[in-house]
Amino acid sequence: MHQLTNDQMHSPPLQERLIRLPELLELTSLSRASAYRRIATDSDFPKPIKIGSSSARNSAVGFSFTEVQRWINQQAEKRGN
Repeated sequence: MHQLTNDQMHSPPLQERLIRLPELLELTSLSRASAYRRIATDSDFPKPIKIGSSSARNSAVGFSFTEVQRWINQQAEKRGN
């Protein structure tokens, strides 16, 4: 049986991977317009995370890869019902 070392038990969690809009569109098969519409109206759709320091409206954003995967899985579960 494999046992964790003390270092492994106290290591920090893995850092979340952020993806940019083109990868979000590829993973979800949504158009840019559809993705923006879902961001604005669908409370379950992953929200953008600001990654730039600019306060401008068009500052750089990313999306949580984990949240995107979760949303995709939820859509597949809905389809299965």
